[in-house]
Amino acid sequence: MKNSTPLKRKSVKHGLTAGNPRNAPPPPAMRYLLSGILVIAAATALYFIGLRLFSQVCCLRADHFFAKGQYGLSAGCLEKAVTYQPEDDRLYSRLGEIYFEMVNSASDPEKAVSLLKQATAFYLEAARLNPLDAQVAYGLARCAVLRRNDPGDTDVSQPLAHFERAVRLRPHSIRYNYALARQLHEQKAYARRDAVIQKLVSGWPPAWHYLKKEGFWSDEVRAACVRGLHSALKADNLPRQTCMALSGIMAGENNWSESLAYYQKALGFQAFQNTAGHYIRLAELQLKTGAETAAGETFYRALHMAKTGARKSCFQRVYGLCRRETAWDLFDAVYEKARPLFLYPRDADMLAVRSFMDQKAYVRARALLISVNEGEPVAAAFYWLARIAEIRKKWDEMELASQKATVLAPENSQYHLMFSRALVQLRKLDPAEKAASAAIRCSQKASPWLYHHRARIRWRVQDYPGALEDWLRAIRLRPGHAAFYAQAAEAFQKLGDAKSCVDYYQKAMTADPENARYKKRYAALRPFARE
Repeated sequence: MKNSTPLKRKSVKHGLTAGNPRNAPPPPAMRYLLSGILVIAAATALYFIGLRLFSQVCCLRADHFFAKGQYGLSAGCLEKAVTYQPEDDRLYSRLGEIYFEMVNSASDPEKAVSLLKQATAFYLEAARLNPLDAQVAYGLARCAVLRRNDPGDTDVSQPLAHFERAVRLRPHSIRYNYALARQLHEQKAYARRDAVIQKLVSGWPPAWHYLKKEGFWSDEVRAACVRGLHSALKADNLPRQTCMALSGIMAGENNWSESLAYYQKALGFQAFQNTAGHYIRLAELQLKTGAETAAGETFYRALHMAKTGARKSCFQRVYGLCRRETAWDLFDAVYEKARPLFLYPRDADMLAVRSFMDQKAYVRARALLISVNEGEPVAAAFYWLARIAEIRKKWDEMELASQKATVLAPENSQYHLMFSRALVQLRKLDPAEKAASAAIRCSQKASPWLYHHRARIRWRVQDYPGALEDWLRAIRLRPGHAAFYAQAAEAFQKLGDAKSCVDYYQKAMTADPENARYKKRYAALRPFARE
């Protein structure tokens, strides 16, 4: 009994394996068939993946060449990509774009026409593969606009239809609506143009800033913009930008009260975006409406808000606006209140000096300049003191002040010129010539007037070759200025070159044919040129 049990278990196990056909291995032929199917499926998948991979590599190379402006190489890469993915509409669209770009760099008109036809063909194939691509419709429209100028091209579709199709596919596109408005204007469909512009501005209020620079800007277009902006405001679409745009339009019509109202409303939206520049603009509009007190408070608020490093430029804008409006009392009030805000108060003081100079309040300007220099001396302060001394004809004061300016700022050409002018007035001609040479050397840009100034000094010391050299340089820098030719002619006459003298007087008369003195001098010197 003990030995029978293991034998029974063994026989049962063998019986289960042999008697169950579901666990039997498949026939060899079936295994080979299944393996073959799997291999074919994997190979097919790898083939198509490989094609797509090769196509993408070609596209990457095409983008690289396109970024460098090498359109021919870019097109070649994409055409190779098409051989791997012939049903990819994006490749044809990209080829159309590249060939369109190549039109602008074509060497001759025939080549340009050929490239344009190729671009159109690629766009048409892209449209066939994907009729819902708005960019393709836009590309066809641009091609049609250019092909319309070719009289020999009989297969030309109207660009308007393509522009309208692009807008239907992407109704809120700024670019497509903008292009459609231009095309409608060219076809004199003004009512439809204005409707498109109204829709465009309603969807994107900042479009007004670009539309006002267009050649078709008119009262009708402006009215369409206003309607669009009001629609945007009603729909609460970018209310801040919308109100600023309306403010700008009203300002263009000198309707300052409405412009101010819209601008104040604009600053109420997203007030965290308000900067010092916004408040300076607000103060400008307040100034335009005569609210000087409110403008002064707003100017001060702008200066208080400005960063320390930007406060000087901000105050310069305040100065410029007050100067334009001749609101000097307002500027003085802002200056007195805002001066403690400056890290370097002399920055504000120097602008105050300029305002005093504009008002011809030379006594106040001089007193403030002396006060500025009581601390650390400032080159610009000495320059303005020299200007005041020149106006008062105090040549010694002018010389001293301008010399100090050149010492403090030796690379400033304007200060050397002022010093030279002071020395000329004092008849110190040799040092005046040296100062003029320093002004020329320090000038960042060659100036004909600096050479003219030094030439006149050299003329007075009878250095006629040097004077002639400077006037000839001045002529090269400003060839249309008649006085330089006349002065050079006189220098030639002093040097005994009668022919050149007459030639240069003739050039002077060409530049200034109504000048009687040139005519008289030319007539007097012409006989000597014949000898």
